[in-house]
Amino acid sequence: VYPTSEQADRLASVLRAHAHGTAIFGAGERFLEGMLERRGLHVWPMGIDVYSDAAHYSAERIYCSQVYRVPASGLMNFPNPNGLALLFVFGVMLPWRAYLARYPQISLVGVVGDGSSADSAIDPNVAALANTKGWRQLKDASMKLDVVDGPP
Repeated sequence: VYPTSEQADRLASVLRAHAHGTAIFGAGERFLEGMLERRGLHVWPMGIDVYSDAAHYSAERIYCSQVYRVPASGLMNFPNPNGLALLFVFGVMLPWRAYLARYPQISLVGVVGDGSSADSAIDPNVAALANTKGWRQLKDASMKLDVVDGPP
């Protein structure tokens, strides 16, 4: 994901207004995360630790300060989910509904991707929270951001 500076500025502004930090899933080289870090945001780029040889990761090119590699079972554990936003990027197949069920205090979910309908192969897709009680669409651009209405 390679947003323009203007797109990164807009995303950073929304995240800053609604969250103290953002866990980001599935953004490849982590260029987006690096852009958000340079704008002063606290980001936690999450990645599933799939390689038995850690040397593989040292060869990866990343544009942010750190990627948090966790086993698949660790993706559901956040030390402080209060005020945390979740951002899912392009085609990530994650149990996002389970995140929201486990952490109802999460009040902002962003989906970056090209799926435009509820039956898209991307899960979550950009219409994932459409018509979901308690959520309303905050922004629709190259991404969709949904925010919870009122306290969780």
